[in-house]
Order: sequence, then structure tokens, then C-alpha cells
Amino acid sequence: MNSTSQRIFSRPFLPSYSRNAVVHLILATGVCFVAFFFTAVCFQAFGRYQYPVAVAEILNYLALPPLGGYPAKAWTLLTYGLFHTGFMNWLGSAIWIYVWGSVLQMLTGYRQVIPVFMAGNIVGGVVALLLQFIPGVAAPVYLVGAGAGVMALAAATFMFAPNYRFWITPTFSLSIKVVLVIFILLNFMGAVPGIGGIGWLTGGALAGVLSVVLLRKGYRIGDRIYGAFEGLEARRMTVGGIQNNRRERVLHRNDRPKGTRVLRPQERVDALLEKIHAKGYASLSQEEKDFLKNAGGNI
Repeated sequence: MNSTSQRIFSRPFLPSYSRNAVVHLILATGVCFVAFFFTAVCFQAFGRYQYPVAVAEILNYLALPPLGGYPAKAWTLLTYGLFHTGFMNWLGSAIWIYVWGSVLQMLTGYRQVIPVFMAGNIVGGVVALLLQFIPGVAAPVYLVGAGAGVMALAAATFMFAPNYRFWITPTFSLSIKVVLVIFILLNFMGAVPGIGGIGWLTGGALAGVLSVVLLRKGYRIGDRIYGAFEGLEARRMTVGGIQNNRRERVLHRNDRPKGTRVLRPQERVDALLEKIHAKGYASLSQEEKDFLKNAGGNI
């Protein structure tokens, strides 16, 4: 992707809520944190647990346990990455989900963000468990947090756009390489100590890399997952299907025959950004890419 297009994409662009996987992911982890804290308080109030005991009791069902806890608690591979035990831990994850997820969402479409995040949590968790087979590698009492999932988002974003720049102001930007180095340093300093923690984050990064390899080969797993849910929804709500068809016509209005209303430059930029959000940058034709490149010089 050229630098001009990257600058266009750095402009504020807020897709609709229903098509914004980044917001969905931040809200999901936020709701999980609130539910975790509320449950711990209820344990204190009604079960007369001390707070550390209440937290440990809840984590026994949600966090990734040591290797000895498998396969009895296999579901924790899906739950541990959604919960956080502290507000600052969740806030840090939410900020980095926004930083990396927003770029990935623009590059690949909103349907790939959550699958990449969950793949990072699963692969990172599996690596952390497998490392416990090595003599001398201590198993954490519990593993919880979105570190591996966010690392997957970071790795996937960097692979897709290694020359991307984050525009902080119209005249000041940071290279994605600088942001990535800051992110890695902060994560490895605050992660679970020891080889297990390093393996956990490394596994998440590996999942992000593998996700990009699959996407480039045409395996868009996110499209299949969302498509399955949308197929069920279409059967239940015919009106919703009609609205989606209208939206598709808007996304493809540039392919209409001659004689239809010609879009103004800004309208076409917005329509192309919406198309990128839905299907990724690769869905643009060469003419559309050239239009964005030329439009960037006037913005």
C-alpha cells in the first residue's frame, strides 16, 4: 500500500456499530471485566469470601490453568483472553486493541479482527501449556488477559502494512515500526514472568502471522464465520436482508452503468473507505486505488 493511501486511511473514519469489530471487542472485554469484578464483590457480600479468595475462586473456572488442569477445563482456552483482573490491565488491552485493530480492520475488513484476536489467545495459550513439558519451566497459578490476542493483532497489522504511519496530527506521525517496538517492550515487561510468559506472547504473534498467510492464500475464515451467522439472521429477518442488499448497492455504486448520478470526490472517497472497511483494501480495483492516491494529494 502506498504512503498516500495510508495517510487517507489515517483520517478519522467511524464505521457503523454493526460493522465495527474493534468496538465489539473492546466492549466484550469491558463487559467481561465488569462481570468479573461484580461477581467477586457478590462473593464477598453473600459468601463472606475475602477478595483475594473470591478472585481465585472465579479464576478457577475462567483462567488458563496449569497443564494438569487439562483436558477437564478445555473451555478456558476461549475464556481466559476475554477477562482481566484489574481496570488498568483491561484499559491497556482496550487501547492496544483499538490501535492495532482499527488498522487491521481497514486493511482486511471488519470480519477478520475478532478471529485473529481469538486465534492469538488460543495459540498463545497452547504454547504456554506445551512449554510446561520442559523441565524447570514453572507453571503459572493462572493465566488471564488479552496479551496474546492483542499480540496477534499487532503481528497481523505489521505484516499487512510494514510502512504504515500513525498520524497523530496533520503534520506529525509515528512509523508502525516505532509503535510496534513500544508495544512489545511494554508487553514483555508487564507479562507473566519467565519462559511461559514469553512463549505465551510469542504464540500470539505466531497466530497473527499465520492468519495473514491464510488470508493471502484466500482463506478468509472470518467471512465464513460471519456468513454463517448472517445466513441464520437472514432467515429470521427478511427486512434485515433487504437493508443489507441496499447497503451492498451503495458500496458498489461506482460500478453502475453510465447515466447514474456521478459522485462528488469526497462522496466517492467515503464510499471507497466503506468498501475497504467491509471487504479490505485488496477488494479495490486498480482504478479505485489510483483515485484514492490522487485524492490524497488534495486532502
